[in-house]
Amino acid sequence: MNDDLLTKFRKAPRPEFAASLYQRINKPMKTKSKYMTLRFASLTLSLFAVLTATLLFSPTVRALADTIIGQFSAYIFVQGTPVPVQQDVAEKKKSEVQSEPNKDVAYSFAPDAAAASQLAGFTVLTPGYVPEGFIPSSIDNVTGGWRITSKWGGEAALVNFDNPVDNSYLIIEELKIGQDHPITVERPEIVAVTVRGLPGAWLPDGNDGKSVLVWDENGITYSVISNKLPLEELQKIAESLGR
Repeated sequence: MNDDLLTKFRKAPRPEFAASLYQRINKPMKTKSKYMTLRFASLTLSLFAVLTATLLFSPTVRALADTIIGQFSAYIFVQGTPVPVQQDVAEKKKSEVQSEPNKDVAYSFAPDAAAASQLAGFTVLTPGYVPEGFIPSSIDNVTGGWRITSKWGGEAALVNFDNPVDNSYLIIEELKIGQDHPITVERPEIVAVTVRGLPGAWLPDGNDGKSVLVWDENGITYSVISNKLPLEELQKIAESLGR
């Protein structure tokens, strides 16, 4: 058998078919690199979508984000009940974060805010308003003035006032921390507030009997602390700070 049967009835292709075939043959094919680029872009978008969904819907991540009330250069405030620690650890931690100057903490004395600024290395702001009945505290036989002490790799300036009538006190601390590792503070109740037009946090009475108003301003962490003054008074003191 020969192939005459296959060629006997052969005809030329229709012109439109030939033109279509020619266009298909001469159409440039997608290169491998372009295909890989598109595939990589598609994969990246998919991973981004998965990550976003994880962050949005993960209970652990959402719970953690919800508990952080405020983050400042010196502190991260977390809403929650502190985990009990051993007594020796608690005492050590208390001595590290204690704001009031005492004989166990080395500090320098400055008679006014200008001198305090020189010692601290930043501009110290002084209160223009102090509630009635509060007078400068006496520490180590020195009344009034600022105490400058090292704290967490930075410098802190503190001024103290006492009210002898109701045994209350007022402390203003200004801290420029020298490291990028803020201290985590966990309290059952922390309220986000605005101080001097900036985000701040108010910590109502804790186990230590102190309430604290904290905010950051120009790289300095400010704390107004008292054992009896309400938030409104702490706000007034904070608003009065100036040079």
